[in-house]
Amino acid sequence: MRISILLILVILLASCNPDNKQVNNNTKPSPDTVIVSGEYAQLHLAFNPKDSVITGYYEDGTGIRDTGGQQFSCIFYIEGKLVDSTAKIKTYFPADNKTLITGELKVISKKKINIKLQDDPGGCRMTGLRLKDSTETLPLIKNKIG
Repeated sequence: MRISILLILVILLASCNPDNKQVNNNTKPSPDTVIVSGEYAQLHLAFNPKDSVITGYYEDGTGIRDTGGQQFSCIFYIEGKLVDSTAKIKTYFPADNKTLITGELKVISKKKINIKLQDDPGGCRMTGLRLKDSTETLPLIKNKIG
């Protein structure tokens, strides 16, 4: 009987919030982890602070074909919702939104984000972008606001 009561007390104590603060599951990002709309290397992002939605696109290429265009290209759309400093994101190729690749975008600071995907979008490995095997850090190059 004493063991049962001790076990129940341990479970109750473990499930309590140690600071006795209310937990808010619908938190908005803190000012330190808010992403700004802008260019993060070749990733062009727009952030709507009212609903914490991130949208944008990545575009890069390398090599020159005989016709003058790029030989290899890496292009994909991105969308997600920022909760605290992390967004579960969806990416897809512009001409084929059936090839969905999910991943995570994490705000490191006001001027730096990390992205990691479940797979590499088509052509991206040829341009040097590795989103499946490692986390890619992208610095803010140009702020679109102000």
